[in-house]
Amino acid sequence: MDVMDYQNQVVLITGGAGGLGTELSKEFLKLGAKVYICDHNDTNLQNADQAVKEEVNDKFEYYHQTNVDVRKLECLQAWVQDVIRKEKAIHILINAAGICPVIKMPEITEQIWDDVVDVNLKTTFFASQAVMDNMIEGKYGRIINVSSIAAYTGGAIASPPYSAAKLGIVALTKSLANYLSPHGITVNAVAPGPFDTEMIADYPQDVMEKIVLSTPNRRVGQTEDVVHAILFLTERRSLHITGATLDINGGLYLR
Repeated sequence: MDVMDYQNQVVLITGGAGGLGTELSKEFLKLGAKVYICDHNDTNLQNADQAVKEEVNDKFEYYHQTNVDVRKLECLQAWVQDVIRKEKAIHILINAAGICPVIKMPEITEQIWDDVVDVNLKTTFFASQAVMDNMIEGKYGRIINVSSIAAYTGGAIASPPYSAAKLGIVALTKSLANYLSPHGITVNAVAPGPFDTEMIADYPQDVMEKIVLSTPNRRVGQTEDVVHAILFLTERRSLHITGATLDINGGLYLR
């Protein structure tokens, strides 16, 4: 990859203190980008802060964290506008905010449904909306939305609102691509299978073993598998890929 691709590019990552967001932050910083993340979990933010500083200390000054409840539209918009005031331009948005409660269908309440759909789907749209005028003005942008294999399978364990929201992201990605691609902005999604982050920590061991045995390459995905795919989609050279959803599941689900 040409390191110059990311020199001085401004990258925003929602849910950036999670395992995926932290690894993305490290890679973008190594490639010369300025990284702004938001998350609502102070402990995760502190852990991410330490992990990033340990690995890319020489670039740490270009890494900025903010505690934001992305379910609150005014907070999300204020965060984006603050970055625009500081940097003038936003080049890349990664919509990685998500929650995946392991809960039985009869136990799902209206509040649980709303929380899951809001964090996973609603935030993806409104974060994209918040950056689009700036990207249109600059005639360039890359937006990556994080969907899931659950969008297509209904999820082995994932709750129905999670699966529904992740399929919604697939459709939303196409809508955003139709609107933004004429302005030099590509919009794509990734749909990982289970991969090694805290999100699958509550999955029962026997279920995980079945998933591994059902996967042709016989392993659970690693964070770097998803990171590399996202980096590919955010490259300047990926200008002819838009509205697509890239499966990252080791063949667990083929479509």
